[in-house]
Amino acid sequence: MSKIKKLFKIFVLSSIIFMSYNSYSQKKIASELLEYGVILNKPKGFKLIDNDKLNYLQHFFTSLDKRKHNLLPTYYLQNRDSSVMILIESFNYLVTKPGIFYSVPVDDNKISFNHLRNHRDTISVTKIYGASELKKTNADWIAEFTRYFGTDNTFGQYKYNKSFIFNKNDQIFLEVTVLFTESSKMKMEKVAKSTKNLFQFKQKPQVPTKSIENNLEKYSTKLDQSLLQNSLQKKGNRGKMYQFQYYFWGEDFAIKKDDVIISVKYTLNNKWPYFNNFEPKKIDTTSRPEQWAIANNVFRDILVLAKKKVEKCAIEDVNKLNADEAYLFDFTHDQGDNYRGEYKDCKVLLMHKRNIGSVLVKYYYKPKDSVKADMVIKDTWGKIAFKDQSYFDSLNGVIYPY
Repeated sequence: MSKIKKLFKIFVLSSIIFMSYNSYSQKKIASELLEYGVILNKPKGFKLIDNDKLNYLQHFFTSLDKRKHNLLPTYYLQNRDSSVMILIESFNYLVTKPGIFYSVPVDDNKISFNHLRNHRDTISVTKIYGASELKKTNADWIAEFTRYFGTDNTFGQYKYNKSFIFNKNDQIFLEVTVLFTESSKMKMEKVAKSTKNLFQFKQKPQVPTKSIENNLEKYSTKLDQSLLQNSLQKKGNRGKMYQFQYYFWGEDFAIKKDDVIISVKYTLNNKWPYFNNFEPKKIDTTSRPEQWAIANNVFRDILVLAKKKVEKCAIEDVNKLNADEAYLFDFTHDQGDNYRGEYKDCKVLLMHKRNIGSVLVKYYYKPKDSVKADMVIKDTWGKIAFKDQSYFDSLNGVIYPY
C-alpha cells in the first residue's frame, strides 16, 4: 500500500469516527462493557465509537518473524486533532471445552498473559503494575508495553505506540493500543499515565468460583480438614508477575493460620504429551520419553525467583508430601506490590509428583513473624499434599497430568 493510500485511509477513519459519534452509541457501548463488569472512563477530549459503525475496520502489520497479522478493535477512541488514536480490543472469558485429544487442563485466564508474551516488543521495557497501582481500576493485573508493528503496516501517520493489557480473572481482558503521530510523540508518557486508569472493574465473574474441594479432586491433592475450616473466601489475585512466571502469580485458594496466610496454586503445564481423550485408558509414560522428561522439569522454572539459595527437601520430608521432589525458598514482593495489601515476604514450598503435576504453596508472613512462619510450615507439613500412593495405584494408570 502506498504512503498516500495509507494516509488517506487514516484521514477517512478520522472523519468517520467524528461523524458517527452520538449518545446512543455511547449508551450501547457502556451497556456492552458493563455486562462484563467494565466501566470505561472516557478521556477528556476523546470521541468513542463502536467498530461496527466502521464495518469492522481492521489494521494489518508484519511481525518480526515476517508473519502477517491483523488488529480488529472492538472500539475506537480518538482526540480532536486525530494525533492520538486508542484501539480497544475486548476478549470475553470463555470456558475451553475438552476436545478429542486430551491436553493438560487449560487455564482460560492465561490467554491474556499469552497475548502479552506474544505481542510485546522484547527490546522495550515491559511494566507490570504493582498491587497498589491497581486500586483505582480493581483489575487483577495491568501490563504496559510496546508492540512491534514494523514498517509494513496500515497505520499510516501513526508511528509510535503504547500498549496495555487489563485483566480481570474469570470475566474479561482488554488489550489497548494507543497510537501516536509524530506531532503527539511528546504526549506519550502523559497519555500512558492516564490510560492505566481507562477502565474500572466490578466483580462480575462469568463462571462460578471453583470450590477448594473441586480443586483438590481435580489436581489429585488433599488438604487436612483442620486447615479447610480456616479457608479465605477472597482470592489474592492482584499484582505483578515476576520474571513472567505466570503460575507464581495469584492463587487457587488460601488459608489463614496464626496470622500466616497459606496460598496454594496449581502450576499447570502445557508441555505434557497429548492423549486421545475419546475414552479413558492407561497412559503410556514410556512412549515419547524426551517429552515426558521436558514436562517433568518445567516446574523448576519457578526456582529462579528465589531470594537467596534454594533448599532441596530431604527425601523423608518429600515422602510426607507424597511427592517425588520438593524445594523451599524465600521470596519478597517489590515495594507497592504487597500480597493482600499487607504481606511482603513469604516462604515458598514447590512440590512435584512425576508424570502428575506440581503444587506451589506460599506462606505469607509479616516482618516480625518469620519464626512463626517456620512453625506453621512445620505444623502443616504433609497436611497439604498429593493424595496417597494407594489412590494413584487404584486408577491403574488412567490419570492425566496437569
